[in-house]
Amino acid sequence: MKSKLFSFCVLALSLAACTSGKTEQGAASADTLAEDTAALAAQQVVATPADVIEDMETSELTDFAIKAWVSDSRVYWNVYDTQKFQSATGIDSEFYRIGDGPHMIEGLDELPIGVKLVRLDERGDLALYIITHRHHLYAYDVTLEVSQVGGGVGMVDGLEDVESIEQRGMKAYAVDARGERTEIKFYSGEGPYQCSVTVGEVDYYMEFTSTWNMRLVKDNKEYYSGRFRAGENGYYTFTLTSMFRYNDAWQKVYESMSPIFGSFRLNDRNSTIMFSEGLLGLPKGKPLQYEVYPLFQ
Repeated sequence: MKSKLFSFCVLALSLAACTSGKTEQGAASADTLAEDTAALAAQQVVATPADVIEDMETSELTDFAIKAWVSDSRVYWNVYDTQKFQSATGIDSEFYRIGDGPHMIEGLDELPIGVKLVRLDERGDLALYIITHRHHLYAYDVTLEVSQVGGGVGMVDGLEDVESIEQRGMKAYAVDARGERTEIKFYSGEGPYQCSVTVGEVDYYMEFTSTWNMRLVKDNKEYYSGRFRAGENGYYTFTLTSMFRYNDAWQKVYESMSPIFGSFRLNDRNSTIMFSEGLLGLPKGKPLQYEVYPLFQ
């Protein structure tokens, strides 16, 4: 398994739940984040779907026995030979938890017009890239999703007018209308995926997925979600656009909110995170020691 799987322990209903039930928590985290993303998508106004890009209606990697396709403005994918997929990716049966397909991708807030499956490295890690009717690019980390510790589909910010996806060696590039290529990158290996900090008596839980989705939980009461992206000089910028609480029956109650914009910097060597703006009670410009929640020991 790849190294990023080592950082995906999940907050279910409380941070204390990270101490046991790791398999179930991984599934709960992926489901929860997918629900949050889908709820955000439901709030968006979506235009009439454009025609699917020629030769991008389907994509298949026969060596991995996996196929993806666009149908009725939805994206589906399927592993049609589990044993062959596990052999090619190196994922053993303990971590292959997705179940039988085909699987529909939830959480897209734009309509898909093209798909491309890509091998990311020699270990057999896979990604599914999706071009939308607004010619943005969305990413889906197949390797993490089959283990049910992924973060759902997320938009790769900074790419406009995407017309196609091109693979050269083990790197994938977004090709725009002018024929210019930009390498597509996941959030990977530059810091934790799930961690927590404490400010005074308030606990904060943060989740940064490989597909650029972000979640911030304040004191296990306020659940914010949105997206982040790599900025300059080692900083990441983020926008939180959705928030919910749990009511007495442990049902999600979404609340209206204005977007929250901010930035942070991670110091993996010292295990600290520093926010450039004071927000939600987090101090401005103060390095905070974080605790990482590993999923696999």
